[in-house]
Parts: sequence; C-alpha cells; structure tokens
Amino acid sequence: MRSFLAAALTALALGGGVWALLERPASEPSAGSSPARAEPALERAAREALQQEGRQAPESRAQTLPALSAQALGRVVDARSGAPLPGARVALRRPGGELLLGLRCDEAGAFPLTGLPAGELELVALARGHLVPAPRALGPAERAGLTLALDPGHELRARIGCGDGAALPREARVWVEAGPGYLAGDDPEAPDAEGRLTLGGLPEGPCALRVEAPGYAPLRVGFAAPPAHEVELVLERLALRGEVHGELAEDLVVEAVAWESEARARGAVEAGRFALALPHPGSWLVRARQAGAASPWRRVEVPGDEPVLELETTSELRGRVLDPAGEPLAADLRIRDLAGQERRLRSGADGRFRLEATRGEELTLSAHAAGLAPGVQRARVCCADEEVLLELEALVPVALAPFRDREGRPLQGRLVLDPGAHDPHEHRGERLSFEVELDAEGLPRLEGLPAGTWTISLVEEARDELRAWALEVDTGASESPPRIGLSQDAPRGKLGGRVLGRLPGGLVQVELRPAEPATEAFGFLAARAVDEEGGFAFPAVPPGRYSVRALGETRASELGEVEVQPGREAWIELRLD
Repeated sequence: MRSFLAAALTALALGGGVWALLERPASEPSAGSSPARAEPALERAAREALQQEGRQAPESRAQTLPALSAQALGRVVDARSGAPLPGARVALRRPGGELLLGLRCDEAGAFPLTGLPAGELELVALARGHLVPAPRALGPAERAGLTLALDPGHELRARIGCGDGAALPREARVWVEAGPGYLAGDDPEAPDAEGRLTLGGLPEGPCALRVEAPGYAPLRVGFAAPPAHEVELVLERLALRGEVHGELAEDLVVEAVAWESEARARGAVEAGRFALALPHPGSWLVRARQAGAASPWRRVEVPGDEPVLELETTSELRGRVLDPAGEPLAADLRIRDLAGQERRLRSGADGRFRLEATRGEELTLSAHAAGLAPGVQRARVCCADEEVLLELEALVPVALAPFRDREGRPLQGRLVLDPGAHDPHEHRGERLSFEVELDAEGLPRLEGLPAGTWTISLVEEARDELRAWALEVDTGASESPPRIGLSQDAPRGKLGGRVLGRLPGGLVQVELRPAEPATEAFGFLAARAVDEEGGFAFPAVPPGRYSVRALGETRASELGEVEVQPGREAWIELRLD
C-alpha cells in the first residue's frame, strides 16, 4: 500500500487539487512513533544547538574559540547539588531566537566565553534530566564568567512488567508527555532488563507515560503530578478478539493482515470465538476461512474493534477480456483482494476466464497484454450469473528523457501515475494509479500512456518537508508525444516567510506550487509545518514564480505569489484569519 507521504505528494495535482495534501484527514501515529507534541521555542533552540555544535554563524566564522584554559569561562551546574554537568549543551543566540552557536561543556561542566560575537546575546543551557531554563542575557559582566544552574525538577520512577508473566521485550520503549520545561530526547526511553526506568527533569503538573512493546497493547498512564513513589505499569497481550458466525468446520481459521506493514497473523476458532495475537496495534484486515466458505476481508482497528465475521459459501466470478477492437483476447490477469493478496491466471482464446471467490468479496482485476494499456475493473462478488468485462486500450506513445538529480546523475526510484482529477475523455474501464520504476540511466520503464489525463509525480527526499515534482499530461492535447523527463541542473534559491494572525492549535502548514500549471515540464511542489512563531523556510526551491498559502485545520490564508531566484532568498508573509 502506498505510504501517506507518497499519497500526499501525488495529491498535489494540478487543476484544483494542488492543495489536497492538507485537506486529507490527519494520519494516526504508526506503531513506534512518539506522541505529537508542539516543541517550545527554547527546546527547539536546544535541538538546533546540538546540530550546530562547534559551528559558528557566518558573522563569527573567522574567529577561533579559545581553549578552556582561558580565564573567561561559563559553567553549567545542578541547582540542587551544585555538581557540574559534564556534556551539557549551551545554545548561543540573539534575543528573539537567531541561533549563532552550539557548545558542549567539558567534564567540569565548563564552556568558553572568550571570542564570542559582539552585540546582545543570550544563552540557553540544556542537560537531560533537568528543566529547560529561561534564556540568560550575556552582558559585559557575564562575559567575564558566569554560572548557569539548572533545576533538576521532579523525578519519576517506574517499573514495567507483563501481565502474562513473560519477560519485558528488549524492544519496549517509553515516551514521556510533560508540560513546558521538559527536555525530551530524540529517541524514546528504554527500561533496563528488569523493566525499571528513572526519569528526571519533570516539571510540576500533569505528566504521562506511554509504553509500547511488540506483542502487547499500548499503555498510557497519566498522573496529576510526578509521583514520589515508584509506579507499576503492567502490559497486556495485544489480541484481536471477535466471533465467527455460520456453519463452522474443523479447518476454520482466522487470518489478519496489517494495513500499513507486512505483518500477518493466523489463529484457530474455538466455539465461534477467536483471540488472535498481533505483533503491533493499528489498522488490520481480518477474515475467517475454511474449505468451501469464507468471510469477506474486513478492516478493523486494534485495540478497539471486536468484529463479527459472517461465513459465505464460495462462489465463482466470471469475465471476458476484449482488445481495442472489441475482439476476444488471451491476456494475463492479476486479481488482487482487499488485503493485497494477488492471484494470477490467463484468459482463454475466447477471452473468457473464471475464478473461485467469496461472496461479498471486493476484488480488483486487471488484464495485461504487450503493447496495450491494461484493462481494469473493480468487482464485488455477488452471483455466478454476473460477468466482468475487461477492455484493453491502445497505448499513446511518449517521448522519454532521463530523470537526473542536481549533480546530473541518473535518479533511481519510482514515478507515481495518478488519473487526472478532471478527465474529459471517455474510457472503457476504470483507471487506477500505478507506479513505474526508473532504470539505471534514469529512464522510466514505460512503453506508453493509457489515453486520458495523468498526473505524474516523483518524490524528492527531504528532511521535515514534503517535496515532489509533478507533471500534468493530457495524451490528446497535442499531436506530438508528451515528453516525460526531468533535469534539476538549475541552481536553487530559498523561500522564507511568516504566517501572521492568531495561529490555531494543532498543525499549520505552508504549501507552495507553480503559479502556472505545469503541463509542459515538471513543476516543483512542497509543504512544511510552521514553527511556534509562525515562521517557515523552504531551503531549496528551483527558480520560478510560485503560489503559496497557509492552511490550518479549519481555515486557510489567501493565496500569495512570490518569485524565487537562483542563489537568493525570497520572503513572503501570509495572514491566517
């Protein structure tokens, strides 16, 4: 199944659908993901400091920081014990948040104060197990030496066990949810071999622990304040429970397939009930099956749902395959069920085929023959008298060119081809999305395109940003074959900006797309979340004119336009009212 990232980026289609990315329902966190939490500005500065450690801002890049034997030193200590905090991080920034430098303290908790940039500065010191402090101004007196004392806050001790008496899996992980001032790490916490965990640096007020371990149901326990005593957390086995109705046989089994992973499970049924052990929570497809009967696949959420599966007698699905002239055609058939399981067969010389299927089952059938566009239909198995018709169409020639990266090297990956949102052409059958690989030279493995309009997209990997290239193709719009290729040799620019107005709670994102529809060449599309102050930055934007808008969960800004030039930074402000 296609990932949310790929689906979201290819949804940035032209012809009115370009903003579809943010109009999709928010996806649920996958198994193993940390809870969503807005990162306060100070914590964000700390994280940037860890990334910037030892690197100076452009204005001070020529300076050299002195050795720690110099007299002007700062120190970071524990406010309660006075002990130094080795390895503590210090973020040096301008008032207002512009990060200049990140430093790490030595074994004595010391860091240099000599050779720092001139002007007004402030420091933020951070150490795991301690609260995030308010910024400390660095005036003339402080440049001669200062001590930053970090509050260790509250401590929480927990012991995690398994309700079935088994040892806690080594992959068990704990996420901490706490109020402002808590410095969360990049990774979740790991209990020791006995399941014990000690957490420091918790602020006063509500907090919670969320525990996940393979094979066990996720557990979240909240507290009004960090408890002073050790807390016991008990995990219970994760199971999908339900019932099977119908004439049950001895060979009856229940099967489950994960919706967003390759995980599968299978178990027996006793007295019409089942409890199927699953490796992780989330969306699953489940069915019951025995000789001569089965239930249709059903999507459920685990934990939560307890489905009732109705056995249906196995039926037969019949159909025919026709060529573009309406003549019978022997073709290869692929039949895919809702769980993604695929069967293959071939139609006869008379174009006819038949297959065993479960009544009520939803199937996607596609017929394939060399030099022709596939014939595709979705079908629900109802009765043996109904017939599915698969009609193949001629392929429209295309002009292929290599896909190359910014250094001119052939790109490796896949193109996603989605039916156009507005297609004026008539089609014999249903059109579905499909993917095409790029070969070693960066050329798409594509014989031609089925007739109609198509949105062709390519995901570009980027950190903290959805980024893609997209092209809208209408095979009937021109006498010359559509050209499909991409060269990224143009130098890129930057786009920064800010979303003004009262920002709503939850996610606010900014999207950009070409100001004019990209029907002749691939256009660049991107989206990213704004920070706490509404700021955003797209660091690598190809030159051109773009439409930009901000979108919250319930409202959007007006469309803005901006010109991005090679090697320069453009700026735009959007108002979210």
